[in-house]
Amino acid sequence: MLFGSGVRFKRDVLFENTEYEFNIYYVYGTQEGNTMLIIGGMHNEPGGYLTADEYVNIALEKGNLIVVPRANFNTIIHDQRGIKGDMNRKFAQNKKPRDYDEIIVEKIKQLMSESDIVLNLHEGSGFYIETYIDKLRNPMRFGQSIIADSDIYYSSKKNNYIHLEKLAKKVLNSVNKKVINEKYYFRFNNHRTSEKDSPHKEQRLSATYYALTNLEIPAFGIEVSKELPNMEMKIKHISWVINEFMKEFNIIPEYPRVYIDKPVLKFINISINNQVPISLKNNETFYVEPGDEVEITHVETNYKRGITVDIKDYGGIQDLKKKFKVYKNARINVSKDKYNCGSVYMVLRRETKEKTREISLGEDYFLVSVNNRRLVVFPEEEISVVKGDEIKVTDISPSLKRYGDISVNFYGFEPPDKSAEDRGYVINTQRDLLPFYSLDKKGGKYEIRIERREKGFLEIFDKVYVNIIEPKLEFVVLILNEDKKLWFYDGEVLNVSYNDCIKIVGVKTNIPGIDEFGVNVNFYGFVGRRGANDMNMDIRLGNNLLKNYSVSGKGERYEIRVSRIDNIFGKIYVDISPKNITKVDVIEY
Repeated sequence: MLFGSGVRFKRDVLFENTEYEFNIYYVYGTQEGNTMLIIGGMHNEPGGYLTADEYVNIALEKGNLIVVPRANFNTIIHDQRGIKGDMNRKFAQNKKPRDYDEIIVEKIKQLMSESDIVLNLHEGSGFYIETYIDKLRNPMRFGQSIIADSDIYYSSKKNNYIHLEKLAKKVLNSVNKKVINEKYYFRFNNHRTSEKDSPHKEQRLSATYYALTNLEIPAFGIEVSKELPNMEMKIKHISWVINEFMKEFNIIPEYPRVYIDKPVLKFINISINNQVPISLKNNETFYVEPGDEVEITHVETNYKRGITVDIKDYGGIQDLKKKFKVYKNARINVSKDKYNCGSVYMVLRRETKEKTREISLGEDYFLVSVNNRRLVVFPEEEISVVKGDEIKVTDISPSLKRYGDISVNFYGFEPPDKSAEDRGYVINTQRDLLPFYSLDKKGGKYEIRIERREKGFLEIFDKVYVNIIEPKLEFVVLILNEDKKLWFYDGEVLNVSYNDCIKIVGVKTNIPGIDEFGVNVNFYGFVGRRGANDMNMDIRLGNNLLKNYSVSGKGERYEIRVSRIDNIFGKIYVDISPKNITKVDVIEY
């Protein structure tokens, strides 16, 4: 297949539309030359797989690339290091493959045999340095290093020496000229894997060791530090390393296309009972009957790779192009790798406890949307929302217009024109309602009513009720020091040591659609991204925290605050013990 000025491109795929999908992209230059294999995503380390992803979009003047952005897609979408064990410890096996991981490993070995050099992209903890400085900077850390299994290796097949250290140092010397902050410099990390006293004997099972000792080609682990402040910097640093290796192997690009945009769902196509698919945008709702057959036929995002569709409580984590009989409401999540792109909602036709209820011709009803989810509400019925939800009265049934010149009044909301007609307004149930006009005078329950004012008299014909529930934190899930997953209920205390690292990876509240409707999780005292939302941020519990934001002002106790708009409705406390370094952690790549 030809692209651009003589550039050829080919894609192969194994296990398509499953959680094990394994894509291989071949990019051929217009001139023959060396071939580089770039592997990302062997672990759940986005710096590696997102960087590899960008090299699929490159055009080459000379040489070739084989790019595997997501070697282990299953571990990426579950955000775990290894679902079936560590894939990077399976390259020494010679037995017949027994599972998806082992089949993929055998395929990677085949790709290595077609290559002249292998780069395996990772994120490593801390910063590798030859002498011990502190817990984060020592010889047993991997971050900001180019790893090889030897300094020099004799190839009996080619009757020459592979100078791994010399090559790596030439690359990192060029890269470090671009690195502004000295503490982020790359270093050469020789694991001396074959030697008896190697501290990294486990690497004899790794991809790079297999490539070097079996195929006798240069192979390196490229480790960017997890401690770099943002993903853009991680991708930039790994890209610099890849580009320098490409220069050394005379692989010449025509043009690169490197861009990092937030994943966004554009639309999703859904077929119901094998009919022509309907198309929905992010946050839209579609309706089905119990027993209908639903199939997601196509998803369009601003990315083409790493996309999964998950119909919650149906199927697995990849439900694209699979048919399901539906029996209950569901949220359909679209993700790129582990990052959410957007959602649509599947709602069964209105049900009572006894049977499905159809809307009869001439029946009275209100059309209401809550957080963009459309509802049909009948007179005297009650709907419950969580404070902060957005509600809109869209319209009423034609039958209710028999009362003449009426208005639909959300009693307790005052529109800009001060009228009693509230149709079409998006009403935030936390900030836009006046509790005095609620039924309990405390903001707990309001009326939406059809009324007519004539000659000073108020006449109310029909009404529905809106019950306002307080938001409630159920629990927060976090990862301590990259490997220990913990959860805490509202008000509980997490005890940690100075310089530990936590990442908040989940929160459970009584609010539906948490990502879209205004829930913030903020480590109060940590300077993260704008908007005070620190979900999925690596939070180092050290000097980077602002002591004056701690509970005591001394940096001993901090709060993880869960809020909606200006309402903090849950807290987890983090108690940090005094600075105390007792050991060196061994972190594997």
